Amino acid sequence: MPADVAEPERGCLLFNATTQRASQGSTVDQVRSTMAAVESVLTGALEGARVRGDLSAAHSPVERARLKVPD
Repeated sequence: MPADVAEPERGCLLFNATTQRASQGSTVDQVRSTMAAVESVLTGALEGARVRGDLSAAHSPVERARLKVPD
């Protein structure tokens, strides 16, 4: 069994908060808002890397930064 399943206090805080409190819409909304903010920061950093030549132009910063959150 994976450690994050065997030890529920471990693992991804955002995922755990979403699944444990999914019935509370405000928690899910807050997690989605936080994830969108994280994606925005990552996109900006990856766009900068692409401009500097540290990331291939073939890679989309938006796609690379996109975090998957269960619906």
